[in-house]
Order: sequence, then structure tokens, then C-alpha cells
Amino acid sequence: MAQTLLRPEQVDDLVAQYREGATLVELASLFGVNRRTVATHLTRREVTIRRGRFDPSRIHEAADLYLSGLTLAEVGVKVGAGPQPGSTEPVSGAD
Repeated sequence: MAQTLLRPEQVDDLVAQYREGATLVELASLFGVNRRTVATHLTRREVTIRRGRFDPSRIHEAADLYLSGLTLAEVGVKVGAGPQPGSTEPVSGAD
């Protein structure tokens, strides 16, 4: 497979979308690169990588998203609390 090199302005866009809630997998698909490449670009830009655990400071955002009509699974993905792709680990606190 041919290597895809991102231009600086593409990396700027990648970072912006990640900060807005896009996942590594979504960005990898969008930009045609591996998710590890996405993580590398984010790390180089000193962006903290979300690890799929719920940040309690986002509880009000999660509640608003749920009240707007999103399913719990969709809310989890939006606020970084959903399971990581390929993971069989349950979402934290979902007993």
C-alpha cells in the first residue's frame, strides 16, 4: 500500500477535528492513513490522546447530547466514553 503523507494544513485540520470530538479511527479513515499515524501527528502537536474513558467534567455535555435525542452509545462516542474499536472491554461504569 502506498504511503499517504499529510500536508501541514491537513494536519491542522486533523488536530482541529480531533479536538472537536472525532476519534482516531474516524480521522484515519477520513485522511486515508493508519490510526497510529493520526496519533503520531497529534502527539507531535502536543495534543493529549483520549483513551476512551469518561471524563467526569463532561457530564453536562453528555446529558445535553442525550436530551437532544442521541442514543447512549452515540453520546458515549461523542464524549469519549464509548468502547474503542476492536475492544471487548465494557465501558467504564457500565455495570
